[in-house]
Amino acid sequence: MQTGSSYNNRGLGLRVAVLTVLASLVIIPVAHFVTRSAEINKILAQQSVEVSGQAQLRISKFNDEIEDYIHVTQFLSRTPPIQGIIRASANDGNDPLENNRLETWEKRLAIIFREYLLINDTIMQARFIGLANNGKELVRVERDSAGAIEVIAQDKLQEKGESAYFREAIKYKKGETYISPINLNRENGVVDSPFTPTLRFATPIYDSLGAVFGVIIVNVYAEPVINSTLAEKLPPDYTAYITNADNDFIYHPAKGMEYGFDLGKRNTWADEFANPPQAGELTLSRVSALRYYTYSFQIASLDSRVKAPLNFIITVPQSIVLASAANAAWVQAGILLVLLALSGVLVYFYLSHMGRKVSLLRDQARLSAIIDNSSDAIISVSLRGVVESWNKSAEKMFDYVESEAVGKNLAKLIVPDRLKSEYADALKTINQGQTIKPYHTIRQRKDGARVYVSVSSFPIKSKWDGRAIGAAAIIRDISDKVEAENQIKALNQKLASDVKERTQELNQAVSKVLSANKSKSDFVANMSHEIRTPMSAISENLQVLRQTPLNSQQEDCVEKLEGASQSMRSFVNDLIDYSKIEAGQLELEPHAFNLDKLLREISYLVSAHTENKDIEVVFYLDHKIPNNLVGDEARLQQVLIKLLSNAAKFTNQGEITLSVKLSVMTQDELELKFSVEDTGIGMTEDHCQNIFETFVQDDAAAPRKYEGSGLGLGICKQLIEMMGGEIQVRSELGKGSAFSFNIKVAVDEKRTGELNINRPELKALRILIADDNKRAAACIKELALTLGWSSDVVLSLAELASISQDTQKKYDAVFVDLNMIKASGATPTEELQKIRRSDTPPALILMTNSGKSIPGLRDAQIDAAFDGLLSKPVTPSMLLDSVAEARASQSKSAHKRRSQENSVMTGASLSGIRILLVEDNLTNQQIASQLLQAEGAFVDIASTGKEAITAITHAGSQFDIVLMDIQMPEMDGYAATRALREKFGYKTLPIVAMTANVLEKDREECLAAGMNDHIGKPFDINDLCKIILKYTDETRLNKTAPPQETGDVTLESIFRKGAAIGINVKEAVGRFGSNFAAYRIALEGFENDVNRLLIHLSVPFNTEETREIEKELHIMGGLSKTIGADSLSMLCKRVEILIMNNALRPQVVSLLRRSLEAALHASRKILLYLDELTPQAKRSDSKSNQAS
Repeated sequence: MQTGSSYNNRGLGLRVAVLTVLASLVIIPVAHFVTRSAEINKILAQQSVEVSGQAQLRISKFNDEIEDYIHVTQFLSRTPPIQGIIRASANDGNDPLENNRLETWEKRLAIIFREYLLINDTIMQARFIGLANNGKELVRVERDSAGAIEVIAQDKLQEKGESAYFREAIKYKKGETYISPINLNRENGVVDSPFTPTLRFATPIYDSLGAVFGVIIVNVYAEPVINSTLAEKLPPDYTAYITNADNDFIYHPAKGMEYGFDLGKRNTWADEFANPPQAGELTLSRVSALRYYTYSFQIASLDSRVKAPLNFIITVPQSIVLASAANAAWVQAGILLVLLALSGVLVYFYLSHMGRKVSLLRDQARLSAIIDNSSDAIISVSLRGVVESWNKSAEKMFDYVESEAVGKNLAKLIVPDRLKSEYADALKTINQGQTIKPYHTIRQRKDGARVYVSVSSFPIKSKWDGRAIGAAAIIRDISDKVEAENQIKALNQKLASDVKERTQELNQAVSKVLSANKSKSDFVANMSHEIRTPMSAISENLQVLRQTPLNSQQEDCVEKLEGASQSMRSFVNDLIDYSKIEAGQLELEPHAFNLDKLLREISYLVSAHTENKDIEVVFYLDHKIPNNLVGDEARLQQVLIKLLSNAAKFTNQGEITLSVKLSVMTQDELELKFSVEDTGIGMTEDHCQNIFETFVQDDAAAPRKYEGSGLGLGICKQLIEMMGGEIQVRSELGKGSAFSFNIKVAVDEKRTGELNINRPELKALRILIADDNKRAAACIKELALTLGWSSDVVLSLAELASISQDTQKKYDAVFVDLNMIKASGATPTEELQKIRRSDTPPALILMTNSGKSIPGLRDAQIDAAFDGLLSKPVTPSMLLDSVAEARASQSKSAHKRRSQENSVMTGASLSGIRILLVEDNLTNQQIASQLLQAEGAFVDIASTGKEAITAITHAGSQFDIVLMDIQMPEMDGYAATRALREKFGYKTLPIVAMTANVLEKDREECLAAGMNDHIGKPFDINDLCKIILKYTDETRLNKTAPPQETGDVTLESIFRKGAAIGINVKEAVGRFGSNFAAYRIALEGFENDVNRLLIHLSVPFNTEETREIEKELHIMGGLSKTIGADSLSMLCKRVEILIMNNALRPQVVSLLRRSLEAALHASRKILLYLDELTPQAKRSDSKSNQAS
């Protein structure tokens, strides 16, 4: 039975075994295939978790390294020498704060760089690059291939302005750090050998004004950083690759495959692997006959602004995965086989369980290997801060073995008491699921010793719901780095101590320099005085010589001496200005000024330089430019006069043009473009390059033919740059030069922007310009637009003759150019007479260059042909004045012709009228009283406002009219008038103001004070009589006939000689009603007033003296106009305005002094001419004196 049973059992077992085998043959292959695929997926999933953990730890460690170097870069940017270099560079190489030279700060920065490279062997190079000079390196310290550290000499420093990292870094804000892509280092554009992979950290340096000054750049060896982080000790069979954004290898197991993009032969991922890696995904790729699984992780751009991410890729051979999967599949097959047999079930479960346990242990071992092999302490804690894992580096760092640490509260183990709140805040942040960026802090060892660390913390999150279930911390020991920083701080303190010692030494040196500088300033001031004093004596003696009879040779010598004297004064002025600029003591003085007046003054000054040359000077003024501006008028005038005088110096014939154009106009300011063009000798292109350097002249083009110090244009350049502009020059040898510059000025909002034309008859005129110079005609046409006038232009006498026959075209004024008349060879008498025959003939005005006359044409002919004279260059106000004066001349001529036709000689026009003349100037008293007495008036005189009140109140109502001066001592005319009207009740007594202030606002002030009318000085006796008769019920003005001329010396010859020396005798005598006795008194009084003003101008100015000069100038302006010295009168008014605006300059005083001396000399000659009149004229003149 047993045997059968055994047999049956064996048969059954055999059948079972056969069935099992048959089932296994069917089921096991299928199960094997399914199980194998599942195991592959499972293994890949496990590897993905493992590799992801590996990658995140390594990427975190890599990012920590990057943060450390960012900290290094920012630390170096804040060292004291950086700002010292900036201050010294801005102050001509000297630091004004600590009195250090630029070279001293650069050496100190080099010392800091060198010490930092000594204690940090991963830094290859530290540099400070300035923005100036195309990114020129200022300080550079580097480590060579042998490890030696070298401070690079100045002559080997490179320009890095074109490098990509420099251009990028200067775009960053203060405190930000630019991080370059990893590539091979280059020097002078060539890749270093041996190859040096490099990371560059750069941060911009800003100066105190917020402008980029330069860049701090730290070059770091990239290879040690990668090897110690991303590529550090991978598990067996794992291979790491790193590619850049273009998939070029920057880390490869085969070193020859790296950085091909820098060596001219790219080695990319696609060259080796069939499929591109996908970030965060598992990819199967082929390499030759082998297959690999690739795990790719993208490392975000090291710099968020630089789109250059890195790809960190870990590969695992497919064969290993397949082998593991196959083993697992066979295990599954065995389990299935056991399931077929009851007895195999336990074995299957056992084997399966053991397989899973072994796999888990393998995974744990791998992770443990990664963590234990890390050089950083890696610690995981629960949400309550209890330690759950503690790696070998943590044991080494804090002296606690794993068993001592696990299960303990981390804060009690390693966090100092004073930092426990910091730790609690961090743990709270992690519990909220947030990551904490790396930060520096202090932890303590088991023995209580402190450790300076960098801590990175992040939450451990559940795969199911994403909530934080714990925390992990990576702790790096940075004690060595902190110690290095402390050493640098100590070094800085030592440097500061050294600086203090050097500062004491420098203070002594500075004292010596200041003393030397004071000596220099004293020397320049003394030199100016010592030169000016004898030069003034020379000038005065030359004026005396001018008054003595001179032969032609002596005249030539005097003229040369005067020219040399003027050149010497100009040189001294330039030298003083240059010294002030060099010392930084020259400052701009912006104030309100009148552009037309400025150009008018320049017109008079430049005329003196061109009067003996065949040169036409033309002014172009853009009509859109407002007239009243705000800027430094004196310095602008200095620049323009220098450019124009240079143009006149180097131009013998042709044309000089000053143009003022509007470049830009905003609400607050204007940008004006000034240009001076000439047709002179020109310059070479080489000389144009250094024309603005001081003490430079074009000796090659004109070897010492032209005088000059070479300072003028250099000073012009400095002044223009101070005014915010830049001067430029273009020139061609033999054809001329053109200088131009732009400056910004403000508009004077307190005054109107246009010329104020107060007389209605001078508004909206239509004029004709006859000039064969197209440019000159166009410039005058533009000036007419400024006045609101319309204009036409003819370019020849033929066109003038043609247009004079056109009765449809009516003009208010016709301007005829002298040069056009010269070119025609004839006087256009007939053409002009045709124009005069019209019902309303226009004013005819002759335009000349600097007042030149027409050769061969007698003054009488000019007087008959033209009503006025206009000297070029012309400004709008000169154009306006010329028309006003020409119209007045027309009126006088018409009145004279009517008087001659009617032969009305009725005697004195003011007979029986009693006048009170209130005037403080003795000369003016004599002139005015004699003129009025000659008209039959009774004249009483008061010298001040108080005397006038006394005279009027004591005389009762005996005075018919009061002629009141404005500026007087004790009480001026305004105050006297108000007192008479308001205090003493003289409401109806006519009071007429007589003053040199003739502007519309001056008239309004007189009327507001209670005066009845206003007449300007110098006055025309006819005009004065009209006003007196207007207020004394007289209706007719009778003039005395002019004295007859007999004998050899005629009045006509005196008029002609006076015009030749700058005295308009004819107009002045007409203003005196042809009373030569009164005119002689005016000339004699003029000499006394000139001498008194010259005395004031010869002493140094102070506040009181300046006020006295202003008063004397006011008087001189009226007196000079009275005797016919019109140019001096205008100059006096301009200087008076300059004094009122605190803008008086030495060159203006010199010009005034010369003009006064010339006018004085001319007045003496006129007196001599009057004495040479025929005996009959002398007797008539004597009778006039007795009658007066």
